Amino acid sequence: MNPMESLRTILLCPIYAGNRQLETAKDLQFSISKEWSEVDESVIKNLVNSMPERIFQKWALVFNILQYLEALY
Repeated sequence: MNPMESLRTILLCPIYAGNRQLETAKDLQFSISKEWSEVDESVIKNLVNSMPERIFQKWALVFNILQYLEALY
């Protein structure tokens, strides 16, 4: 999961817990704002700090694929 998906899950899971349904977009906006204010700063820092490793892993994968394709030809 990428950091944005992780953050979306962190924000929306409590909102929709127990199969809760929101009536309006304004209700959703209010609920997201409320959840955002309750997210611990360390959670955000961990998501941000995970990016260099995620980027490295993606580039390593691309490099390995290119090496594999090069070996085929």
